[in-house]
Amino acid sequence: MMDDGSPENGIREGRRKRLLDVGCWTLGIRRCQKLRMRLELGHVLYLSLGMCFIYFAISNPPSISPMAFPTIKDVLDRSEFPQILTSNDCLCTVSLTYDELSPDTILRSIRSPAAGANVLFLGTTRNSFNGRPVSRLSYSAYPALALRSFLRIAENTHSAYGLEKIYIVHRLGEVAVEEESIAVAVSAGHRGPAWKGAEEILERCKERVEVWKMEEFEGEAAGSGEWRANNDIDSDGKMRAA
Repeated sequence: MMDDGSPENGIREGRRKRLLDVGCWTLGIRRCQKLRMRLELGHVLYLSLGMCFIYFAISNPPSISPMAFPTIKDVLDRSEFPQILTSNDCLCTVSLTYDELSPDTILRSIRSPAAGANVLFLGTTRNSFNGRPVSRLSYSAYPALALRSFLRIAENTHSAYGLEKIYIVHRLGEVAVEEESIAVAVSAGHRGPAWKGAEEILERCKERVEVWKMEEFEGEAAGSGEWRANNDIDSDGKMRAA
């Protein structure tokens, strides 16, 4: 067994210090002597490799076409819908469904003896987009996140405008021209809060909820549609700036 002052130990210690210097330089802590003293060589090397990996990932982002993502039919099981989420006080209800929307059923869900105003907004599929004839429109979502986002918007708006009840439902899958894709129903004591609350809910849903749509156009190959986020278009039908 060699003593601590052997040439072999000196060589190993020299290599260790050089590796430590390289690792610390990679991590940007070359000048922090106290921190260097506390770091073991293994820790520094692991951290250095991690930093190199992150740098490589940032410098070489993958090129992925939006159409490479699976469609709703590949991901969601229709038998698991409708999915419904309700607030603790049962005054706000949100839902995702593949079924056609029923305005009468939605309006009944927000009835209240204290409500003098009931507002129902229905968003429907139109037959064109920017002058291009639409042949098909379908919706996809991240259900768990989307439902929580819908409910958070409903609860915040309920509190802000003093509303009675709120019901939000969004369709998934294919929605034909003239059919409803989203319904926002609000009841309140008076028409002012009801109108304002319903508009606020719709705008917040368009901005924040994890729902996407794919538009396919007449005369184009099947599957060549365009995925859009709901907030790509403002309330006047104009494309938002990128």
